[in-house]
Amino acid sequence: IGPAPNAGPVPVISYDPEAIKFTEEYTLTEDQIDVFYIYRDILYIPGHDPKEDWDLGNFYTKKRGGSWEKHRNIPGAIHTYALAWHNGIMFAGLGAKNRKSLVSSSDLGKTWQQHSTNLGRFYNFISVAGQLFGIGTFYPQWLKDQFPSKLVRKMAAPVFEYKEEFGFEVRDDLVWPENFFIDTK
Repeated sequence: IGPAPNAGPVPVISYDPEAIKFTEEYTLTEDQIDVFYIYRDILYIPGHDPKEDWDLGNFYTKKRGGSWEKHRNIPGAIHTYALAWHNGIMFAGLGAKNRKSLVSSSDLGKTWQQHSTNLGRFYNFISVAGQLFGIGTFYPQWLKDQFPSKLVRKMAAPVFEYKEEFGFEVRDDLVWPENFFIDTK
């Protein structure tokens, strides 16, 4: 039963190169920190694995010159792996207890809308040519050889494209890694 006592809480440490000094600024109630984002002059940290009940996930913010703020309101987020901003909407890629592993917010994370997907985890976002893609897990060639593409697509499509009028849709042409990572092994 989670949360597992495997790590955390985690300190946020900054470095001042002029003073040649490290400072512990804040402590996250998470197992780890993976990534930092800056959006509109605000520093964001996705809550990777909350040390609290997993009904809600976290993200943390700090305005320039301000104090840290914890936001504990992402529904069903065991892990908040990634954040992205696209056309005024904030997105979070999750490891979730249900099939709603992509969420969006039109009010910078005050409230969230869940998006149904076939995958339990979304690890990142990629923005290409003005389009936003949610990225999950790519499966190996042996799985492709054993199961029809339609079955694997239902199990865990790895790439979803955000369509403003419809939410996230599976990119059928990017189900297999060799279609996404061309000429790589």
